[in-house]
Amino acid sequence: AVCDGATCIDAFDNNRIQLYVARLKIAAVKVLTAEKNIDFFSSFNYEEFFLFRTYEMLRDYLSDEDRFFWDSLYKTGIFSSNINNLIIPEWLINHSDSFYTDVENYYNVRKKLDKVTINFYHSTLHEILDLVSGQKYDAIFLSNVYDYLNQSQKESFYKFISEFNKSLTSIGLMAVYTSPYSSIYEKCYYTGQEKFENRKIYIYKGNN
Repeated sequence: AVCDGATCIDAFDNNRIQLYVARLKIAAVKVLTAEKNIDFFSSFNYEEFFLFRTYEMLRDYLSDEDRFFWDSLYKTGIFSSNINNLIIPEWLINHSDSFYTDVENYYNVRKKLDKVTINFYHSTLHEILDLVSGQKYDAIFLSNVYDYLNQSQKESFYKFISEFNKSLTSIGLMAVYTSPYSSIYEKCYYTGQEKFENRKIYIYKGNN
């Protein structure tokens, strides 16, 4: 979204740790070189992986809450060995190769970050509707949300999409990403489906 010129981004997640990770990644882009960023977040290089010396460079760019979380992990020694490194598994800090290996794009994002307002919300799926009440978005991305729902939640997911769709502008689009093995079926405002990077993508137009 930053690359595409967004000036305000609202991010929602029911997993608070994901929000801590997201804010740490933003701090890392602001401070670290592209190469150092890859080393810090890549579990393929355990000598540099979440190295405390590198983390210290990021602390001043984190909120008090974020610092408390990450400081606590380092103090408990959670990153002290490969075996104990369970809180931040590789999939949780997965890096997009296209972003981190494209050095020009990386530094372009760094320049734009200070001009973007990013709001983070810890919320359940249906709490989002109350949080966004009255808001209008040009784009909404729901990535793999459906794949983590239980059966009763999945049955209400279609209604959620229909309601969330009302928060789109007249030219807005909503993209719903699921795994290729998902059983989701389009039920409202569906305009197309394609496979992309082992995912299904459902696109919904604004209903205004």
